[in-house]
Amino acid sequence: MQVLSIPEGHSQKETILSTKCRFLLWSCVVIPISIMISIVAVVIFIRYQSSFSSNNEDSLLDIVVANINDATISIYYGSENGEFQSQKLYSTTCSVYYVTVRDMNNDNKPDITLTYTLLNQIAILINNGNQNFNSPITYPVGNDVTAVSIANFNNDSYPDFVTTDYSDNTISFYIDLKNGLFKNKKKLCKCWTME
Repeated sequence: MQVLSIPEGHSQKETILSTKCRFLLWSCVVIPISIMISIVAVVIFIRYQSSFSSNNEDSLLDIVVANINDATISIYYGSENGEFQSQKLYSTTCSVYYVTVRDMNNDNKPDITLTYTLLNQIAILINNGNQNFNSPITYPVGNDVTAVSIANFNNDSYPDFVTTDYSDNTISFYIDLKNGLFKNKKKLCKCWTME
């Protein structure tokens, strides 16, 4: 068994006090602060999901936020001074869990795509300009849609979308019909087994 020695120039009392102070610092200050920061970060992540774009044709960055506990989304329009205006609320059909922004009908205006997880739907809000959006166009997807990704999957210069559907382990894949509407191409299934 190794015997700890006290360095020269330090009394045993100073060493014990130093050790106790470090322990108290970690246990009473640092650890609780890191736990609080983690809790705040988790609450922010659970409460809100956001996306960024210029939604009102002024080339300033805006923030679109999914308000999970309300049936709304918020848009914070950017100002020239680098700040954001007060939120503008837009009603949605039900709680929104995921939001993304992309021009879905090739009119050079960013549209908003939402996940209605409780309804197993994707909703697209077409941007009319001047901070106005059409009523949502909805598409059925698998159970508990958790996210949507938009890309040009078939190389035709029009955006398509794919969703991940948590409860039934599927991926719903939609192709743009080149008129702002989408057709379900496939529902891919990944079966999970435990062996």
